[in-house]
Amino acid sequence: MLRLSGREVPGRCSAVYYHSVKDTEKKQFARQMQLLKKCAYPLMADYNGKLRNGKNYVIITFDDGFKSIIKNALPELKRLEIPCAVFFPVKYLGCMPKWQYNKSFHDEDEEIMREEEIRSLPRDYILVGSHSYSHRVLTSLNALEAREEFIKSKELLEKLTGKNVDLFSFPYGSFNSHTLSLAYEAGYKRVFTINNEVITSHVDRSLLGRVRTDPSDTLLEFRLKILGAYEWLNSIGPLKEKLFIFRRKNNPQKQITEHLTA
Repeated sequence: MLRLSGREVPGRCSAVYYHSVKDTEKKQFARQMQLLKKCAYPLMADYNGKLRNGKNYVIITFDDGFKSIIKNALPELKRLEIPCAVFFPVKYLGCMPKWQYNKSFHDEDEEIMREEEIRSLPRDYILVGSHSYSHRVLTSLNALEAREEFIKSKELLEKLTGKNVDLFSFPYGSFNSHTLSLAYEAGYKRVFTINNEVITSHVDRSLLGRVRTDPSDTLLEFRLKILGAYEWLNSIGPLKEKLFIFRRKNNPQKQITEHLTA
């Protein structure tokens, strides 16, 4: 509508997050990245600056730091010069994920990168970020436990990489004003959630939302996600929260993570 009225369209930026890229998904992921280069400009996850009018931008991130990213995602990202950020749950480096209880969990057979693999990641287009220390639901912890999750993971990753670790993504996307304050107090400069949103004009915020993306997404679905068409999902957030509370009350024996990963 802005274009039809002759007005300038502000630049738009969307952030997406993957988990694993399995062997069977390598070609699909490559096609998605090729499409991304055609319809948007990739940005580093720590980018702060202006977005050019009429242009679309995308930030690519990976949660959990699975080993399959090295084999099946990084070659295509490097070839196309697409930067990304990878977030690690530090307690589980070199291990299988031990935090999931949802039977539909897609990555139970994935292994998280080892310390030496993280050190070998190319720094020119990959940023290392924290996904907490033990991948717990941070809003369910007391202040001391939650603070340790932020600080311990940051310190260990900085010791491992020899670089400042300024990025954080919340496990399960679960956060509130208290955990957000703890993240900033720990020294993180940008924090990522799983709230779908589009940023316009400038990327100068310390809190950014993302949309879940999978290699199995069709090219049409992927295109809509990177262009911000899924921002409307934020409107159902209050409904999801009410459903979550209802389930907890009626299923007290079940793990909280089962609902958060649904």
